[in-house]
Amino acid sequence: MTNPIGNENPVMEAGEDRYGYDELAGGLARRLLALEKTSGTVIGIEGKWGSGKTSLLNLLLKHLDAEHDEDTHILPVSPWLSPPGTPMTHSLLLPVAAILDELDSRSYSALRKKLQWVRKIPASPLAKSLLDYTQQASGRLAPLAEFGGNFIPGLGIISHGMETVSKLDLSVHRDTTEQLRRRIEDGISKSGLRFIVIIDDLDRLEPAQAVDVLRMVKAVADFSGFHYILCYDPGVLSHAVEQELKVSDGRLFLQKIIPLSFSLPHHESFDLQRELLRGTLELYEQINNDIPSEAEHADLHKAALIYGQELTTPREVSLVLSALAFRYADIRDYVYFPDLCLLQLVRVTNPGLYDWIEKYLTKYFVSVSGELSFTDAEQNRLKEELKNNLAQYVSPEPGSLDELGSWVPGIVELADETYLFNRDAEVSNESRLNHKRLGSTAYWRYYFAFSAPQNVLPPHMLDELLFRFGIPEEWEILAFELLSSIREISLTQVTWYDHILSRLTARRTATLSFKQCEGLLWFFFNFSDQVNELLRAKGRYDSGNATGLQEVCNLLIRILSLHRQRGLWLLRKLFLEGDARGWLAQCMRDLLWAHGIRGNRPWEKEEQFLSGTEVEGLREALAIRMSSKDMLNAIFSQQDLCGYLYSWRDIDSNDQVSVWITQATLSNDGFVNLLYGLRGYAWNSVIKNYRSLRADNIEPLLGPITSVIDRLKSLDTEPRLSAMSEDLLKALQRSNRGLVI
Repeated sequence: MTNPIGNENPVMEAGEDRYGYDELAGGLARRLLALEKTSGTVIGIEGKWGSGKTSLLNLLLKHLDAEHDEDTHILPVSPWLSPPGTPMTHSLLLPVAAILDELDSRSYSALRKKLQWVRKIPASPLAKSLLDYTQQASGRLAPLAEFGGNFIPGLGIISHGMETVSKLDLSVHRDTTEQLRRRIEDGISKSGLRFIVIIDDLDRLEPAQAVDVLRMVKAVADFSGFHYILCYDPGVLSHAVEQELKVSDGRLFLQKIIPLSFSLPHHESFDLQRELLRGTLELYEQINNDIPSEAEHADLHKAALIYGQELTTPREVSLVLSALAFRYADIRDYVYFPDLCLLQLVRVTNPGLYDWIEKYLTKYFVSVSGELSFTDAEQNRLKEELKNNLAQYVSPEPGSLDELGSWVPGIVELADETYLFNRDAEVSNESRLNHKRLGSTAYWRYYFAFSAPQNVLPPHMLDELLFRFGIPEEWEILAFELLSSIREISLTQVTWYDHILSRLTARRTATLSFKQCEGLLWFFFNFSDQVNELLRAKGRYDSGNATGLQEVCNLLIRILSLHRQRGLWLLRKLFLEGDARGWLAQCMRDLLWAHGIRGNRPWEKEEQFLSGTEVEGLREALAIRMSSKDMLNAIFSQQDLCGYLYSWRDIDSNDQVSVWITQATLSNDGFVNLLYGLRGYAWNSVIKNYRSLRADNIEPLLGPITSVIDRLKSLDTEPRLSAMSEDLLKALQRSNRGLVI
């Protein structure tokens, strides 16, 4: 039987052992059983909390129980579990007295056993002496009859506790503690019995309790034939001794009490990393009913290899796996599993860095969006905190800024200088968003917040929304509601619309009916231009791809799996009739690139859901529509004219677009209007948001930039166009470093 994933309980059976404790326990058991029965030994097993001491003891007990002879008795004692106020001598010596009494009573006749029961006294004189000794040694004494009343010969002791000294009849206790001790020593030695006493969790006790146990082991119960196995963290226990006994060196004191000790062996290289990787893979398969992709497996392996170096105990592995098992199932659609594993690994091995990452990401996303900026003093404070947290790592790889910057955005080290809040490349941002990485704008919060009450749509509301999309009569109302949802959730630029889109994951989409998918696609193909217009009005200019493209692809994959021919017919109809003309052109361009028809960034083969013939058929149909008079007359009304023209080139041909541009720029008005339409959106720290005009966007459409500049300069004599031409020249100057105007 194996432990559940992330189970922090100690190992109970050999089959659960993943760290070689069973072999160690077997060897230790053989050595203990080989000790002379007349000798007494105290052995310490040392290890930090979570290193596996209790697991080792559990397996040791299994081996001892299986291999010991009838004269050997195994007594596990758990002072941590003893009721408050119970002396440790009771926990140990009362079971020993019961064993002695039971052994002596075996030879009694039934009549004598009954007589012993009626008289309520122990059957064994040695057991009686041990009870007297227990009372005197504990300092909490009771009449012997009170013990005897709980004796049943052959069945052991049931103790109800001790009374105070004031209730003791001292006349029956003439023997001193030392005389009793010698009598017990002789009796146990002659009996040939051996007791192996195992005491765990010594380091969990209060200092006074811990010292009480040590006193018992060394001075009160150090009889011949008693072998003690003590488990503890030497640092914690020595500190408790120093605190309670006011000694200067607790470790030196422990050496006097525990002459034979050994530390729990360090785990072999990669043991803990291997177990972490095994547990994460098992958890992924258990929750997803699938195995990780090749990329996910590689990233999991990298996280375990680099950051797993800092794991020091099996408990830390269990803590990571427990956190993952608790979190992952409910947020699996919104996180990249290797990133979640890595973050939980950091939380266990370097809590300060975990807190820093959360604080930094909170600031980072409002910084790069332009909503807030942070002073040099604030950034320097963050840098100093980061430096101190990374210094906690022993190994160089997890302490590397380059390594941290590979999964936390905006962190760069150049010439030994740390830079924060840097804008990453658009391709990197898109990749993070598509894969729901920790560094993605839309998903990062899921990694820290098990639930996000202020910016997460309640599940029942999304369920209702998707249900209504299966009813065509509801579509117009739903379109209005979705457009109305383009409002900020809080101070960030994330809107409720963004959040709704983020919930349309592949898993969720795979549960929808054909009609629900059709309703959602109808919205995208008819209203996405309005969505983009509303987002731009809120300062959102970063829609590099068609907004909602991933969600549209999820929907298309679903309808094609339900009814391929019907789905293809619907897709063709949407491209030919959809009102969101700019968006659907961009969407077609993205599909062409994704399927390798255009561009140089195709998706992986397993991610492509249309055949080459199917994509070509859709492209040709849309190319015909884009050349229609209705579409040509509306080109200048496109919000993103530059994106539209480049999409048209990929959908139709360069020649077709060039013919239109030539006609449109015959007049100076057309020339200026075209350049105005080709402007993009940009941002810098000085002037914030501004309209850019990049030469590398213009030249493929209008020819050499020098010719464009010359024509703009020639317009300075035309009163109607001079201000606009000057504006465009300034935009060119600002957007193209080194360009001579």
